[in-house]
Amino acid sequence: MAQAKRNEDEFAKEMEHIRATNSVVTTQFCQDLRDGKAPIAGVKGLAVQTYYMTIRTGAPCIGKPYGFRDAGPEILHTAIANAVGEIGYTGDAPHVFLARNMCYGLGMTDEEIEDTPITPEMYGYIEMMSLNNRTNVPRLRGAIEITEADSAYSSQLVADACRKHYKLDDDGVRYWLVHGYADLEHGEENARIAHALCATREDQDEVLSNATRAIKTRRVVWESFRSLYN
Repeated sequence: MAQAKRNEDEFAKEMEHIRATNSVVTTQFCQDLRDGKAPIAGVKGLAVQTYYMTIRTGAPCIGKPYGFRDAGPEILHTAIANAVGEIGYTGDAPHVFLARNMCYGLGMTDEEIEDTPITPEMYGYIEMMSLNNRTNVPRLRGAIEITEADSAYSSQLVADACRKHYKLDDDGVRYWLVHGYADLEHGEENARIAHALCATREDQDEVLSNATRAIKTRRVVWESFRSLYN
């Protein structure tokens, strides 16, 4: 006999357990950053990785036709908050601008930004997120967006650590300040949508499996940042 579908609270608790168990805030890189032990090369590396990610997965993905083509209302609903924030700018879109502003706050020149390597793990993560933007299965998008829920926690950590230990002001960490509250809302909303679109417990199992894969991939990326200074 098939097991009954989890209720919304049960589903949310399992998603949160997956996030907390695999959160990037427990990586050695984040611990180094929190304690002020990460050298400035690591902080600059984080800034550049983030800047590059926004270039590849921010406005370009949102603006391309496949981002909305044949998309149901649920997909549009999960994407709209980010979309309206990226459309209509003649210069850099907000994600890109704010991420690059951290680089400048750390005293980096455009040449130094260009010369900072991108880790292979970040390339892989960007590919995963790009595939997510092309996925027309709302419940699976909701699963992968567990990364946004975890981003809220890591963003708070980065903002606090950079102001405390690395002499950045609020303007220099504004990318992280914004995501510290916005991504928490996005993650919770996507989880609710994913649950609502699961017809069976098997659908829920598929979502939880994809959520686990996504958050573990994100953790590998953040662990890789230590290679920038070790």
